Amino acid sequence: MIERLLGDWYVMATTFPMWTSGRRTHPRFHYEPLSDDRMLDVVSYRDSKGRPKTIEGVDVQLAPGKFRWRGKGALALFTSTWQVEELHDDWALITFTKSLVTPAGADIIARTPELPWLPTGFTPISHA
Repeated sequence: MIERLLGDWYVMATTFPMWTSGRRTHPRFHYEPLSDDRMLDVVSYRDSKGRPKTIEGVDVQLAPGKFRWRGKGALALFTSTWQVEELHDDWALITFTKSLVTPAGADIIARTPELPWLPTGFTPISHA
């Protein structure tokens, strides 16, 4: 599963308030291998002033398609569990559980910043 997730993904639609509030835009995920069951997880976005920001963590695969994220540095106290519900060559559906500071939610992610369809119940995210 990790091999198929590696590389860049654009958040195209979401239920996650971090991306729907308007304070953080252009969210992307980048995954790099660390070992057979671990990968570096870099979330990049723009803040409300358009400045690039990143959040780094490490994902450990708990079961096929199920991961536990732990932040790096000052975020090392924070964890989140997420799961790949569907994985295709060009898009995926991931869900994540409630954490200490975030609600549960779901993201539609894609390899390119365009998706020809939008799911019902998700907020579309622009990468223009």
